[in-house]
This record gives sequence, C-alpha cells and structure tokens, in this order.
Amino acid sequence: HTILLNDVAANCSIEGQNPRDVEVVAGQTVPTTYAIECGPCGAGHGPYQAIDLGSLQGGVSRARRINNRGQVVGTSGAIYSDEWPRAFVWQNGVMTDIGHPDSVNYLSYGADINNHGQVVGGDYEWAGANSCCNQAFLWEDGVRLWLGSLGGGRSEAYGINDNGQVVGWSYTGQEWHAFSWRDGLMVDLGTLGGDYSRAFAVNSRGQIVGGSKTPSGAVHLVLWEAGMMTDLGVALGAAFINDAGQIAGYGRVGGSDQYSSFIWEDGVFTDLGSFIATGINNCGQVLGFRPGIDGAEHQTVLWEDGVVTDVGTIGTTDINDAGQI
Repeated sequence: HTILLNDVAANCSIEGQNPRDVEVVAGQTVPTTYAIECGPCGAGHGPYQAIDLGSLQGGVSRARRINNRGQVVGTSGAIYSDEWPRAFVWQNGVMTDIGHPDSVNYLSYGADINNHGQVVGGDYEWAGANSCCNQAFLWEDGVRLWLGSLGGGRSEAYGINDNGQVVGWSYTGQEWHAFSWRDGLMVDLGTLGGDYSRAFAVNSRGQIVGGSKTPSGAVHLVLWEAGMMTDLGVALGAAFINDAGQIAGYGRVGGSDQYSSFIWEDGVFTDLGSFIATGINNCGQVLGFRPGIDGAEHQTVLWEDGVVTDVGTIGTTDINDAGQI
C-alpha cells in the first residue's frame, strides 16, 4: 500500500520518502514511522521585502488570500475602465487569469484559495451600470464550476477549506442567506431570525464563521458547527477562523460603542486593540492595519501573544503559516 502523510504544517518538513510503499500482511497491523522537523511557526517581525505581483493588464490589482504554498488569489482590473476585473492566481512570479471565459460580458473576482490550489470567487454578468446575476464559482486546474444558488439564481463564494467545502451567501428569492457547499450540494445555513446572513470563512474542521441579522436588525458574529448556529453576541465588522477554531475579527465586544479587533477562543473574547483585523493563521498570529489619517498610509500590524507590532506601510489582507503576508 502507498502511504502519504498529508497536511503537514508549512513550517515543518518530512525526512525520508513521502509517499512511501508499505507491505501489509493480511490480518496484521504494520507500523510505519515518520520523522518531522519543524521550525518556528508564522512570521517574524521584519524587516519585510515587498514583492510586486504585477497585474493582468498592466494596471490595478489586489491580492486577497494566500495559501501555505505561497499561491495568491485576488482580482486585477477596475470597474468603469478599459481594464475589466478578472480573478487571478499568482505563483512563483507568474499571474494567471482565471476569470470567466466570456471577458466581454462577465466580471470576476477571486476570494480564497486552499492548500490544494482550489479557488473560489464570483462571476458577474455585466449589464450596463449594474452587475447582474452573480454566480459563485470553484476553479481547479483550469476547470470552472458554477455552484448554483439557494433558489434565487444568485450566489457569492468567499471561503474554501482543504476538504473542498465552500462557504458564502446566496439569494433565496427573498433574502440573502449564508451557505455551505460540498460535492454539488448547497445547504442553507439560516439566520438568527433576521433577513440576512453571510459566511466568511471555513476551517479544516468544518467550522464556519460569519454574520447574521437578529430580529432587531443588528448584525452579530455567528459560528456554525455540526449543523448548529451559535450567536457569539458581537456587533460584527468582519471575521476569520483558523484550524484551531480561533476566530479573529473586528467588531464591538462586550457592549462597547467602539469597534476593535478581537480573538474568540472557547467562549472567551480577547480585545486586541484599535486596529482592523484582516486575517489569522494557524500559528495564532493576527494580521491587520491601522487606517491612515489625513492622507497618511495604512500601517500594517501583527498581533502575537498580546503584543502588537508595526510591520510596514503596506496594504495587507492575509497571512499564511509560513509568515508570508
């Protein structure tokens, strides 16, 4: 039998053969041993080297997410210009256009990429001043799959885990609801009683984080797990989740009138301070930025173990387990 040890952390390496062949005698159990060497997990505190990823048409581009292989997904182009927005994947200095094949009538964006290189995002059929009929897609090895909808003909994908589970939101015909999609089946995740919910991210354990309106109209942070939706009671701005189940977000914690970043873990919120969180890796490092004031540049910050460190005046959205931003 061929044995492959998978999902090894980005800061670790396996000694010897992987995959390897193991001879198994019928009716017996045969052990096999792997030696794994790991370095520090996550990012240091600089200095960093900024690498220009370029663009598809020589103009605007924005990176959104990065996986542990260093592959970056995002969007290149701008609405109301000659440069139509197109989803892209960047790897080893090469930016690849993965937008909808009909580039005249469709815009597209890239939202997330897992460690297998599967990409999710959305396509928009362009209809004059307004986009129409947005469709969530899954892209893999040049093949594009539209994921369908919850009955209203529209959907947007924003997260994917390493098991191919996709999350986002879809129009039901009356409301926008968060969904989970896998192997061709889209499931409505429901709401907290209001008319709206969104799923932002999903980890390898299938835990989904997002936001939902309550009957009063407030938008709260929610966690979907094992078919159950839990209201975490935070007025939500944004949220992200790692494989340990840590949720990093931006919102109003504990009834405060002020927005700040936070980590939620096992029912406990930790206030990280007055910056806007944009991502969390499996090392527990939270990436974010302080908005520039009076024309100043945004200041990127990295939170780790209670310490916030300024790491440069660059716009950032995500951090992987190897510390690439």
